[in-house]
Amino acid sequence: MPSSHEPIATSPARGVRLARAVIRRVLAAFLVIIPAIAAARDPLGPLTVAEVIGLPVPAGVDGIPVITRGVLTYYEPGHRMVFLQDHTAAIYVHVSNDQNVTVGDYVEVVGFVNPGLNGRTLRGADFNTNPTIRRIKRGTLPEPLLLSSLKHIENAPGALRMRVELQVNSVALEGDRARLNLDGEDRVPVYISGITRPSLLPGHLRGLRVWVYGVLADSVISEKPLVMQRQILVPGLTHIEIPKEESDRAFEGPEERLPDLKWRQDSDIPGERTKVLGVVTWIKAGEGFFLQRGTRGAWIQCAEPRLPELSQQVVCAGY
Repeated sequence: MPSSHEPIATSPARGVRLARAVIRRVLAAFLVIIPAIAAARDPLGPLTVAEVIGLPVPAGVDGIPVITRGVLTYYEPGHRMVFLQDHTAAIYVHVSNDQNVTVGDYVEVVGFVNPGLNGRTLRGADFNTNPTIRRIKRGTLPEPLLLSSLKHIENAPGALRMRVELQVNSVALEGDRARLNLDGEDRVPVYISGITRPSLLPGHLRGLRVWVYGVLADSVISEKPLVMQRQILVPGLTHIEIPKEESDRAFEGPEERLPDLKWRQDSDIPGERTKVLGVVTWIKAGEGFFLQRGTRGAWIQCAEPRLPELSQQVVCAGY
């Protein structure tokens, strides 16, 4: 019998099996330890949005979270869209479900940098999880980038809050948004969020020249080859301004008596606005109100953010 100090003879095959077992144990240890190390990494920051955008690609690839702060210039939960802007730049934030925030909130975002198809974005650990968005306080929307027209919109920096003057030809419902159809300009869609049914369509904008405040976004049309479409996303009707001269022009038409109002075929509806006068007798927030004059009344469908008060005498102009 060999002594305890003598080596035990092993076959080459047994040595290979032992080596493989050791390697498997080492690999298993690394598989357990490496995620724990990555998860324990402290976030970078707080960084400005420009600093987040300027981070080298490995920062995003290695899964290092970053912290940044700014004002929400756009939030649309149904489309998983958040845009964040500070004094240096703006960035798109991908969310997978509703957040307890609103446009104009000053927030802190902790997320991961994603290279993106058309520039850096922020997301959660993967596309099925959210970055952490924490509301700090009510903020102030940044001053918009002023665009004189849509002619040079393709060269404007994306994700920034902007203002542009547009001539509205008509308004249509597309899913849970309203789309402004513009005179002679169809290549840049303009969407207003939160318009979920026809009764909420802002038909009062038809035929008017308005100031639109929104963010410049790029939607992927094709990945191979990469084709992007520039669009304007408007957070809501309160972000569309009708200049006084346009509002005055809308009321230039002749007045029509309420008794003469009746349902008409589309072919009989005049192309110009109809103006009526009466007293508000009932209001449905976000949709419109009843207007009465004498013994006659009419329902006024109105999607304007501010409706008149009960018993108030008003003049309405519409189609």
